[in-house]
Amino acid sequence: MAFLFFISSLLTYKRFLILWAVVGLLLSDSWVSVKSSATLTLLCAYGDYTFGVLALGGFVFSLFINRSNFRFRISLIEILMILYLLMAIFSGIINHSTGLFYRTLKTAVALGFGLSYIYAFSKKDWKYIIYGLSFFGIVNLLMSYCIFLSGVFGIETPFPVSALYGNRNIFSKYLSIISAYFLIEFLLKRDKGKKFIHGVLLIAIFLGILIQYSRSGYIEYFITSTIIVFLCGSKSIKKIALIVLPMVLALFVYFTIVRIETDKMNIKNSSDIGRIYVLKAGINMIKAHPIRGIGYGMSEIRCNEFADKSLPGLFGLTSIHNWFIAVWAEMGILGLIVFCALNYTLMHKSIKSVLKLGLFEGKQSFFVINSLLVLLIEAFVQPNSDYQDIYWIIIAIGVISLKSEKNTFQKIRTVNYG
Repeated sequence: MAFLFFISSLLTYKRFLILWAVVGLLLSDSWVSVKSSATLTLLCAYGDYTFGVLALGGFVFSLFINRSNFRFRISLIEILMILYLLMAIFSGIINHSTGLFYRTLKTAVALGFGLSYIYAFSKKDWKYIIYGLSFFGIVNLLMSYCIFLSGVFGIETPFPVSALYGNRNIFSKYLSIISAYFLIEFLLKRDKGKKFIHGVLLIAIFLGILIQYSRSGYIEYFITSTIIVFLCGSKSIKKIALIVLPMVLALFVYFTIVRIETDKMNIKNSSDIGRIYVLKAGINMIKAHPIRGIGYGMSEIRCNEFADKSLPGLFGLTSIHNWFIAVWAEMGILGLIVFCALNYTLMHKSIKSVLKLGLFEGKQSFFVINSLLVLLIEAFVQPNSDYQDIYWIIIAIGVISLKSEKNTFQKIRTVNYG
């Protein structure tokens, strides 16, 4: 215990949060957490990073919250974040959800750390969060290249092409988010040296997304890149984009066709036919319980109960591949309203900030707009991700970009009348 307190004395709270971003991304839906190993299962708390994070961060977190004489300020977005968690707990209680404590704890830890980012970081140092995310992404990208090249030369590896990520769609989403940051910096910076570095990283990320064969990743990358280029780029950049973007789109279409031909997606698990099966089950849950839902985290457990038996199902696929439908099915109409209000409020405020400050001064909010757009596109075709840190980190960056330079926690001034 003495050693833990010694280590905690060397870490500032901000440095710990950056470290947690990397640890959280490594253990959330990664190859490490999905492998069926007794040791890894214990390490990752049954395929989840929650208890590992609590063990790592509890002693450091206490150093922060034990500070005295602070005044707390809270925004509408933070209220909606907390409401989302409360709605999850409430729906679970009234529906007697199985394993409610563990399921809500996963989300509570990820959301709680998102709030911690908001309170610890000011607008001027938001980049440190991006650096933590980018570091993990670039390391994982290098591993992805090695695995892909190994396959080309006929060398088998235990890892998928998404490297430490267990899912190509999640990794493509992550790459699209950090690509948005580097693309904005590339177009707005004047320093030629930094432009060159960002340009190299952008090419590496594009190729990394290309080899993932993720259709949702292709859509997210193409839409956000197009928006950024045509809003931030000069006239010459836009002319080049008119030539390059159709070529990029053609590459994405070709790689999608190759994947369909290779994987035989009409009969393979996790394919479109299976997604239709679970989506119909989710719609049936909403029809049966539109107001209160069936309980937080229960859609997977009760998927087959609500499934349309006339549709072909796929073994092992029980998660609803649409976040909006999943929220409504589990948490009821009020949960869906809170979820939509959270995303709409952040998007609306970020757009207003960019219109007021311009692209250069408001680039933090512009990054949030594009990152949130990536997450919402993904939300239409993938299961809910409220237990993953990346969603709440983007929400946190959005709040940070909107607040003034003053810290959320402020010391209360004392007046001496003597």
